[in-house]
Amino acid sequence: MKGVGITSRILLAALLTGWTTPAPAQSCPAVTEIDESLRAYDGQRPIFRGLIYGGVAILELWASENEWTSVMVLPNGQACILDEGAFWMLPERIEGDPA
Repeated sequence: MKGVGITSRILLAALLTGWTTPAPAQSCPAVTEIDESLRAYDGQRPIFRGLIYGGVAILELWASENEWTSVMVLPNGQACILDEGAFWMLPERIEGDPA
């Protein structure tokens, strides 16, 4: 992955390892509702955004000091929470990485 920083590789690996798609019956409210909710809950802020599914949707990773949430934003303005967790961190270096 030449030209991709260590932080980007870590985030990408973490997201792809546990990747799931939302269940068909899952409620996906407007992206503004999700944004407001995550900012109010534990002060989460977006720390990563990237295109997924061939550019059809956006993956966002939101985090605060101890909590994280992954969100898929659809072209119609809806946002689906994919997963959430606690106690995340970005390691300074991955073992074996020459960077």
